[in-house]
Amino acid sequence: MEISQGDFIAAICTTHVGNGDLRLIPIDEHTKIYYEIPASRAMGGNEWLEQFNYLFEYGSDCTDFYGGHMTPNYKDVNGDGHTDIVLTGVQFVRNRERTGIVAEYDCEYVYLYSEAEDEFLLDVSRSRHDDLNK
Repeated sequence: MEISQGDFIAAICTTHVGNGDLRLIPIDEHTKIYYEIPASRAMGGNEWLEQFNYLFEYGSDCTDFYGGHMTPNYKDVNGDGHTDIVLTGVQFVRNRERTGIVAEYDCEYVYLYSEAEDEFLLDVSRSRHDDLNK
């Protein structure tokens, strides 16, 4: 895949319990940059935990995305000439017994490339986590 930061192989990596990330691995042997962006269960459970009191409200610690992970899209979101990453997906929360789904959220997480820090940073103001249960 070719993005403004170079040529990369994009891989979704997950553990046996569903935590994982999107990894951008450089193809060019001279490029030492390697990016990791949360893209699966850990994304909803960690990055947004302050806003996700539903995990405790529903008495559950089991959240995941349909399809196992979010879908990455690569585009220049803020017009700075650098490729940014937009992750989309529907997240669900299972009940404590893990026999049913108690909540669903339509998610879009926007990671803007920071040239100064040479990494992708979550832009909360452009990201959303919409409750589909309302």
